Amino acid sequence: GGLYWFAIPFCMATTLGLAGRALDLPVTLSESDQGLVPPAVALHLFGEAGAWLVTIQVFLAVTSSANSEQLAVASLFSYDVYKRYLVPHATGAQLIFISRAVVIFWAIFSGILSVALFELGIELSWVYMCMGILIGGAVAPITFSLTWRDCNAIGAVTGAIGKHSPDQCPVFLNEATSTKENRK
Repeated sequence: GGLYWFAIPFCMATTLGLAGRALDLPVTLSESDQGLVPPAVALHLFGEAGAWLVTIQVFLAVTSSANSEQLAVASLFSYDVYKRYLVPHATGAQLIFISRAVVIFWAIFSGILSVALFELGIELSWVYMCMGILIGGAVAPITFSLTWRDCNAIGAVTGAIGKHSPDQCPVFLNEATSTKENRK
């Protein structure tokens, strides 16, 4: 499934974005930033059925992603934090209980975070851009730690942190000094 994580959204975004331009749909920049081009194209091409298809597709994608994220966080916490550092002799029943508790906590946290981002007016395009910048600094250190025998923990952590700051400064300075009108 990991191979499709990038390919399918990229293909859909490119195809539907180009279709929206080719069909000359009246989609504003604000609507585009909110991710409304696919529903506009589907509605134009397939009518109400297209709108329903996009709604169902988005629902399935979001629930699948949320499910995977919740299980990954629960597994990481249960085995890499709880069992390793907090209760080294935890039983299987304890690990299952902790996993379920972490799923519930992470679902509530994710919901609160998404509402907070929405209320702050942070758009989907900004989240994607920021995610790439925040994660991008760790790509080289992770690659080196997997492929280079002499890569040590200090070098990997220093490389990730050292790459992080130069990447983030221009973006946050731009966001702090510009207004929505200037960005359009």
